[in-house]
Amino acid sequence: MIKVSFDFDGTLDRKDVQEYAKTLIRSGVEVWICTARFSEHEHYSKRWNDDLYKVSDKIGISRSNIKFCSMSDKYLFFENKDFVFHLDDDMTEIKMINEYTKTKGINLFGNKEWMVECQMLLTRLKKESDKE
Repeated sequence: MIKVSFDFDGTLDRKDVQEYAKTLIRSGVEVWICTARFSEHEHYSKRWNDDLYKVSDKIGISRSNIKFCSMSDKYLFFENKDFVFHLDDDMTEIKMINEYTKTKGINLFGNKEWMVECQMLLTRLKKESDKE
């Protein structure tokens, strides 16, 4: 199963990114959310993530595919996992993901080519698996 991940705030809260995520799900890709947010179990407000859940439900992302990093570095989640990419608007997170994991961190902030970069990685992976 091909797995990809999206940050939420500043990333998957955007309509264009949501549409892309829906396209990936329809094509059989397993889509995750990896966010720096606290879960509602760790936050004083039980409604803290209502906006995130509304989007994830609309897109079709399973709640079991949501990782709340609770302000920890996201690369710790991606270590030893097989995600093709993680799309994020935080350059520090992207740098650490690229430095410490096999997952490719892709910058969304100010990057008009983000979708092209994501698709290139998925196409390359498909070509590699077709050769096997």
